[in-house]
Amino acid sequence: HPLGSHKPFAAIAQVNELKHTGQKGVISTSGNAGISAAYFSKKENVPVYILASPKTNPAKLAAIQSMTDLLFLSEKPSRFTNYISSQHNLHNLRPSMDDLAIEGFKNLAKEIHTQSKATPKEIYTFGTSGASFIGLYKGLKELNLPTLPRLHFITGAAGPLGIKNTPRKKQILQILEETNGREFKISTQQLQEFKENFPEIILSDESLSSIIAALSNNASETSLVISTGKAWPDTTFDLSSLPTINSFNDCDQLIKHGQHSK
Repeated sequence: HPLGSHKPFAAIAQVNELKHTGQKGVISTSGNAGISAAYFSKKENVPVYILASPKTNPAKLAAIQSMTDLLFLSEKPSRFTNYISSQHNLHNLRPSMDDLAIEGFKNLAKEIHTQSKATPKEIYTFGTSGASFIGLYKGLKELNLPTLPRLHFITGAAGPLGIKNTPRKKQILQILEETNGREFKISTQQLQEFKENFPEIILSDESLSSIIAALSNNASETSLVISTGKAWPDTTFDLSSLPTINSFNDCDQLIKHGQHSK
């Protein structure tokens, strides 16, 4: 996708719903979800507040800032996003919290079906909260295929959650059991070795992790690996150019009066 990841599948569904209901949105992001939210909020003229850690990839911060004035740095973006959502009635767009994201990710299955010459026997995809994995599964079910592909859930060093820590754990485990899929945990060492052996493959760590999992499982030409994100360049970014949200009072002032800390 031109925005650099598979997150637009979720964002377009979420922002369209906000436009329909007249509600504002808020999201905490490590980059890709925020980029997608910023793009579609601008396109549809729907306000979405985006909270990101100062440790977010600078190129991703620059991309978000180029599309919205509602980007804020926070040492605890998830905590304050949840507060803003609950206390000020803004829709929380974080995929781990919002089932609308799952509805959007159903279209990933439809795109795979349309573009593939034959239905893959198995699919490898990286997951953090599991929203894209569940959406992929539900989208495949709606296609009424004779047999569902084996769906493999990739986790590890490239992502913060994984099956054990996501609130969607039960659903993910049920899908793995139904499709005879597996969880693959890819370590930092495996990623580093792959990059050294295949320097010509330039993708996000999440995408590389899925490739590593497929290779380790003797994937064949009937297997599909989903590249969930591109590699972003190492750049510099002036963090002082962005306002900050680091207290509940900051949240209240922002939503009530449009004021924020610098």
